[in-house]
Amino acid sequence: MRKWLLAAVLALGFLGRAEAVNPILGTVQITTTTATTPKLQNGTVYIASMTVGGNFVATGTITTGLSIIANGSSGSNGNLLQSQGPGLSPVWIATSTILNNNVFNTTNTWTGGNTYVSLVTFSSTTQVTGSGTLSVSSNTILSGATFYQNARVVVSSMSVSSFTVTSINISTNPFVAGNAAYLLLYSSTVYDVSGASATTVATYVPTKTAITITPKRATSQIEISFSGVLFTSAGNTANAYATLFRNAINLAPGPGAPLAFCAADNSVAATDKVSCGVTLIDLPNTTSPVTYTVEFRNDSAGTAVDWNPANEVGLITVKEWSY
Repeated sequence: MRKWLLAAVLALGFLGRAEAVNPILGTVQITTTTATTPKLQNGTVYIASMTVGGNFVATGTITTGLSIIANGSSGSNGNLLQSQGPGLSPVWIATSTILNNNVFNTTNTWTGGNTYVSLVTFSSTTQVTGSGTLSVSSNTILSGATFYQNARVVVSSMSVSSFTVTSINISTNPFVAGNAAYLLLYSSTVYDVSGASATTVATYVPTKTAITITPKRATSQIEISFSGVLFTSAGNTANAYATLFRNAINLAPGPGAPLAFCAADNSVAATDKVSCGVTLIDLPNTTSPVTYTVEFRNDSAGTAVDWNPANEVGLITVKEWSY
């Protein structure tokens, strides 16, 4: 009877204790501060609730089915447990705080590819250096943006439905008149490969060296360049002349004949074959289509003169400039 009573007393004394003997580590003892009794089963200690007031070292796996309380709190959904250093209790911290403090609010180098599926806003200078490229596959909104390269504004290509310039400062420009800096609005070239043209009349007739432009502004200045070959035979009774017409208006300076930009003289001993190249500025003062045509004539009716007699290529270029 006494032995049985002693065993019962000893059993009651160990309700708050669980001991496991590890042949390698020795004895591990966990004491709970509640009435919960630890259970040892197949080498695993099961505890419903435990408060650790000092150090706790686990050399194996810790599995919990409920909350982990750190510094009096179980944290919020998605929190991470962050160490505060030796001798201090860890604290729960939001993942957004970690990202803001360590990713978004600091300077970082991204070595991998990143894809942004939502709106990305840059509130300060954004640089793409070295051989890197910035690829945008959808719409890009550039509110007040300016592109600089080597102190110059650079736009490789732009497609806009409406474009308004309120002020512009250009220090160098291919075409400057007085204090006005002109911008190139349009440029086109036509190559005349139609072959030789001949005339025997003393009035101007059109060649196939022609081009049409519709000015974007009535105040624009149109630069026209044309070239070709003007021909008259040696001993011919006629000289040959070439000029440029805007629609039905001869643009050669006057007031008298021959009103031409180029001439082939029949008085030379050999065949007179003249390369004709002219550049001039015209002010059509219209936004309707304008056709510029090279025309030629002789000064002695009945005698043939030619434009591009050996099937040379005629060329005519127009450029629209405006400020």
